[in-house]
Amino acid sequence: MPSYTRTDIIGYLGQTAESNEIAGTTLTKMSVATSRKVKGEKVTDWYNISVWGEIPDWKFDSLHKGALVHITGRMVSRKYEKDGVMVTAWDLEARAFNVTPLQPAENTHPQHKAPATPATAPNRQPQKPESYNDDLPF
Repeated sequence: MPSYTRTDIIGYLGQTAESNEIAGTTLTKMSVATSRKVKGEKVTDWYNISVWGEIPDWKFDSLHKGALVHITGRMVSRKYEKDGVMVTAWDLEARAFNVTPLQPAENTHPQHKAPATPATAPNRQPQKPESYNDDLPF
């Protein structure tokens, strides 16, 4: 039976995405941060993301630092030597991604609060247009 690995990450871009041409194929690299609580303290995890192939300009232009993204792909490992020690790095090879428009949290900033309504708001009834005719035949 075949197996499949799928990883979903929802987080914030740590830097603006960068694209390079490698052997005739476009490679876009970015880093994504997610956060979680461990024993009451915030812990941030960073993920290296690779996107092979062309990304439409309108989508690429939205890949700026701080953008909220949802990325789906598979984890791949690569080994390299650093200071004489073999290191294994894990990357998420993206198959699909979406950039999510940021929505301000409700009522977190004074300018985003709903305007106060007076306690005695006037009771307004919809007005009938002048051409309204109550004498309908049915």
